[in-house]
Amino acid sequence: MLYGNVDAQIRPNRKGKVFPHIPKRFQGGGMLMPRPFYSRAWTKRAGQHVDNAARKFFSAFIKAVDGTEQWVSLGSFQEQYGELLDRLGAMGVGVVACSCVYIDGRLFPGTPEEYLAFNDVIRRHASRRGIPYVDMWQMFKSEVETNGWGHAYNKDHFHPNGTGYGLMTEAMVSAIHEELHLIEEAR
Repeated sequence: MLYGNVDAQIRPNRKGKVFPHIPKRFQGGGMLMPRPFYSRAWTKRAGQHVDNAARKFFSAFIKAVDGTEQWVSLGSFQEQYGELLDRLGAMGVGVVACSCVYIDGRLFPGTPEEYLAFNDVIRRHASRRGIPYVDMWQMFKSEVETNGWGHAYNKDHFHPNGTGYGLMTEAMVSAIHEELHLIEEAR
């Protein structure tokens, strides 16, 4: 279960003085975040680079004037995550708890620290309930340090690419197999 990546991100404040006055196009969900993909056609790609520059400008301007926001506080996340795990457990649903992914602090200032705090909550909940925990943060961090951002992530250094999703799949399948092995041994 992947939960918390978007909730913990530090974002430009949408409730301040500036946000209502930026172009409507940039007021949609995620439009002030770095662009994840670029076209292969140079004509489209050029316009997309201009779009990304506008995203950066409006994002920085809002942060400078009105500060930032976070969709879910750490305390609220801790409570909601625990409730979700309890509900799933009561329904007999098996869960593999996954940390938030590694993220670029240069593109998302303040977010890595929040992700680490959210990851600690996820890890503690998993440990308390005996649920397998997959540390996506460390896995992706190691991948980025070894092979660079472009090996496992798209251009925004947040959304995994095909290789990144392959790594996630392998880690989750491994955790599921390990859990099934433990269940078999207990019988």
